[in-house]
Parts: sequence; C-alpha cells; structure tokens
Amino acid sequence: MAQDSIRDIYSELGDNEIRVMHLWPGHGKGNIYVELSKEKLDDHLKFEALSWQWGKKGEKDNGFQIHIRNKLQSETDSPFRPCPVRPNFWWALKRIQKPEREVVLWADAICINQEEGADGENSEKSTQISMMTEIYGKAERVIVWLGEPEQGENTDITNTEVEHAVRYVEQLGNLDDLNHIASMHCGIFDKAGLHDLEPVFKLFRRGWFSRRWIVQEISVARKAILLCGEEKLSWEKFAHSVALLERVGRDGTINRMLKMRPGTRHVSNYAGNISALPAYRLVQNASELRQERQGVWRKERTLEQLVCFLAAFKASRSQDTIYAVLGLASDFEPVTTGNEAKCENRESFVVDYTRTPLQVFGQFLKVTVAKSKSVDILCRPWAPFKQFCENDEVEKIKLPSWIPSLARKPYQPDQNGKMYRYNADPLVGAAIPRLKFFTASGPEPVEGTDFFNLNIEDEKCPKITLKVFHVGTIEEIWDSAVFGNIPASWLRAAKWEDEDKLPPDEVWRTMVANRTNQGNHPEPWYPRAFHSAVREKGIRHGINTHQLIHEKDNAAYSEVFRRVQAVVWNRKLIKMKKEDKANLSWCPLGLAPEGAKEGHKIYIALGCSVPIVISEKSVNQRQPDPGNPSRNPSTQHTLIGECYVDGMMDGHAAKMAKWTDLTIV
Repeated sequence: MAQDSIRDIYSELGDNEIRVMHLWPGHGKGNIYVELSKEKLDDHLKFEALSWQWGKKGEKDNGFQIHIRNKLQSETDSPFRPCPVRPNFWWALKRIQKPEREVVLWADAICINQEEGADGENSEKSTQISMMTEIYGKAERVIVWLGEPEQGENTDITNTEVEHAVRYVEQLGNLDDLNHIASMHCGIFDKAGLHDLEPVFKLFRRGWFSRRWIVQEISVARKAILLCGEEKLSWEKFAHSVALLERVGRDGTINRMLKMRPGTRHVSNYAGNISALPAYRLVQNASELRQERQGVWRKERTLEQLVCFLAAFKASRSQDTIYAVLGLASDFEPVTTGNEAKCENRESFVVDYTRTPLQVFGQFLKVTVAKSKSVDILCRPWAPFKQFCENDEVEKIKLPSWIPSLARKPYQPDQNGKMYRYNADPLVGAAIPRLKFFTASGPEPVEGTDFFNLNIEDEKCPKITLKVFHVGTIEEIWDSAVFGNIPASWLRAAKWEDEDKLPPDEVWRTMVANRTNQGNHPEPWYPRAFHSAVREKGIRHGINTHQLIHEKDNAAYSEVFRRVQAVVWNRKLIKMKKEDKANLSWCPLGLAPEGAKEGHKIYIALGCSVPIVISEKSVNQRQPDPGNPSRNPSTQHTLIGECYVDGMMDGHAAKMAKWTDLTIV
C-alpha cells in the first residue's frame, strides 16, 4: 500500500513467510476491520485464499475503504487506519465476512505490499508471486469472487439472473455422467425458447474467467467455491455443467435451437463458440495441468504449452503472460533474482518485474526453443499487444515481427464477451509433438543449438537469426477469405471452371490444408462435399461456408466446412513461383497471411513445421538512423507469418536444402 499512514504495517517478510488477513466478524453495511499477521507458510497454517478480479484502478476513488492494523501490536501502538480498496474487493470481503467469527484469509491486494520503489522494483512482490502456487495449494479452500451483481463492472447481470443461473448450473452439475446428455437435450428443447440459458452464459462471461492468474489459483486448489453476490456454487458442479453445455453445443446444437426463438432466430450463431469461452478453457485445462500418480501431484504441461494453451486469459501486466503460468510448468521453476539454482528436474526462471516485456518474452523464447528444438512458437499467437498503464489507459506494445501477437488469435470476444472466430487456426497446430500436422523442414528433431539465435540487446531493433532455405516467391495473390467464405475468384484462379465436375485435387486439398481437424489425411469423400456445395449456386457465387454449416442439417458439410473455416479464415490464396529452376512449370497453390503481398519470399526454416512468408525491404526504402548502425543492413527481413504450400508440407523439399542464415527483425 502506498499511503504513509499504513506503510509501517508492512514489515519485512522472512523466508517462506506470508501475511494473512484476520477479517473481523460483521454483517450489513458496517465498517470492515482487518488485522494483518505474518505467518510461516507450512502445513500448520489454516487459512482460505481469495481469487478475484482487481477491476479498474480509477474505481478505488469512490469511497470504498477498510480499516486495517497490525495484529501483533496493541491497539495503542497500531490503531486501525482507513485504507482505500477497489469496490470489487470491498464487496468480496462483505460477502465472505461471518457474523459470529473471524475469517483468516489471504488476498494479494492486502497481504502483499504493492508499493514499488523509485526504480519500479518491488522485491517482496516478485518473491510472493513466485510462491503463489504454494499459497493457493496450501489454502484450505479457494474462494472465487465473481463480483456483486448490479454493481461496478457487473451492471450487465442482475441478482435475479445470478440466482437463476446458479440454480440451472446446479441442476446440470447433478447429472452424474455423459449418458444424461441425451435427456438434457430433451430438457433444453422443452424449455421455452432456451430463455433459461442466457443468464447461464452471462455468468460464464464474468470478467474473473478471463484473468490469467486464475488458472494457477484453481488448478492447485484443494477445494474451491464460487461466490457471485449472495449466491454460491461448488467448483465441481460448475465445472461439470460447463463441460456438459460445451459438449451439447460443440456441433452447433444450442445455436440451432436458439434460432427457434423469435428474438434470436435472425442470428445463426447467437451463443458464439462455447468451446472458446475462457470459462470452458479454464475447466478443460484445470483438470489436465496436474495429475496425481501414486499420491504425488505431477505437472503435465511445459511452459511453452501453458503460454500457448492459455492465450484466452488476460494479464494486466505484460510480464504476467509468462509469470502467471510459471508455477504450473513441468520444466521451469519460478525464482527471484539471486536464487537461480536449478531445482530438481526443472530449470529456474527468474521473476523480475524490472525487466521489460521484451526482455521477459525474449527469455521465454530462448529457453523454450532450446528445449523443444522447434521454432513453431514463432507462428503461434501468444503475446499481448496492449497493456494497462498506471492511469488505467491502454498502451500498445510494439512487438518485433517474430513475436506473434494475440491479435492473430483464432477466437476473440465481442463487446458482450461472446466468442467468435476472427482468424484461422495456426497451421503449426498445438504445442504438442503428437499434434504436429506438418513436417516441412523434415521429420527428424533438430540437432545442436545454432538453428535459432536471439539478440535483444538493442530493444529498438530486436532480432533473431534462423537457418532457412528459399523455396519460392509469391507470384499471384487473391482476396482474403472474409468470414471463412471462399471467394469465387479463388475457384477461378484454381482452374475449377466446370461446376459439373469434381474440383481439381489441388483446390480442395489447399482449402483444408490437406488435413482433417484431427490432423489426419482427408477422407476420399471430401471433394464430393465441395462439389455438392458449388452445385447449389454455381462457381460464380463461391462457397458460403457459414451458411452451409449453420443452415444445412448435413454432417458432411459440417465436418468439411468447419475445417475450411479453420484453415482459410482471413488468409489469402496464393500461387508460388518455385526457386527450383529445374521445375519452373510447377506453380503450386497455397495460403498466406492477410499481410502477404506479391513478391514476398517463402522460406522453410530449420525447426519449423510449416513454410514462412518473409518481406524484404532494401536500405533505400528505410529511414536512416545514424545512431543505430544495426538499422542499416542492405536488406531488412520481416516475418509476415506461416503459410501452406500444396506439396511442400511433408519435408520432401527439405531433403536437398542448403541452409543459410536469415536475420529477422
């Protein structure tokens, strides 16, 4: 806390010590009294931990305060002093407070000294953050605070809606297995136009579910309970209900049923993508991040996997993109500066908030690429492109081209929190070796360490150097596939001119990247699905994938054109001119990012499972910078993104490769 009047409450913590709050008994709207004590974090300490959303800084000027003092000192030596707090925190304490007994609680806002030094350093905060996994893991119970309905940032949900949503979720949570899904279908159909589900989705879209730190807080919890206003719900029932609704909605059933309702029948995808909701992503990941084996909890995900899998969760500080998931990683251990000794089976990763976002991101890339022997991370969106400043204003983060921002994430929320597709899925697939769809640079793991070199000493011009070989140049390019629909120009460019004939193999293979959503080679009937779709309106109309998925009750259409959307959404069709002079007549089709242009080069990089598009800019196109010689090479290379080139995705082109260095800024 920054106020001089309460600064002396925060005496220095010893090794393995934390502070806990002793929340005095109370009820109604009376004052909130809190005493702080220092305690050893061991198995004898009995306390609960609060998981909550801080909210906007400006809100704490609205007169919300608690009264706080040091528990170990007398009333005379340490009187209660007023302490401003966020409204959301004040409401949380009011709902947690018991009328007859004190509550021993750990909450980061009060139990960690938030004050930073003149240099921006806060060693206590870094140390306590490195202990967060242990703190939440040793708490008797984690209390999740979703907010007070009709207050602050929760004005979009009423008390009545919360009550209804909790009752509905409890009913779903009582279903004991997936055999009840069929009966649940019937139950939903019987409801009047699905009006019951809207409050449920509102509950799922509470801001808490989007916080990055909550993944750790829930994953390690012994027991958890959700509070929203005066309503409460066990984590087990909540998780069960979210999983059931996602299962029912996965094939579009819920959205199709919503079309029966007068108020929503004009919107074919009213509920959005339930699978992409942070609430479902949390439930899905929380049960998979740790597994108990022979009485010992083992962490199941690497740091790279965590950062990529949890891209749906936000952090107010850019560094927390990495720091918030460190405690869950199987290969790294969060430590503070000066305590970098290796832990058993894991390497240390220093938590230091004085480091810039680029320094933290660079450290993350360096260690994860070295472990995975892959540079596919350069093609997966994971880095925030904006952050909140001290005055709560949003500041854009300038990233080098080789750090893909979350703006490229496939699913993103609209202003109401519903998740919709904005981009295609990454061609490199998930950060799991068995889910790698392609092997453009060869099937064997990369040997050595010189295939990736990172240099961020000059933060004005950070760069990486890759081992690459040039396979071709974009000779022709066509419009983007807006909303995942295939333009007629694509079909004409691919020489599909007769709608009475099956599409050329190169056409349909490119539209699905020659893979199913599971990474297998497409079924033989895939081209017939394209043929059937085109015959409905003709080649000159292109293919409206949205209509085929949401307005046709056709399982083949659903499978094929969901895959098409996942591959082509906002990508451009290209024709590549090969670098191989022995076979210049073959100009394969492909797919490139929205920013690709004619003349851009296509390379295969050692350790990358897909080709990449590179923009070259000569020195006379750049502004001179006498004070920065690194800005003045003859050519500057920028990574535009990954691409698909038909016939070049399985490593055949790499067999005769002569690898050369390419520096990218």
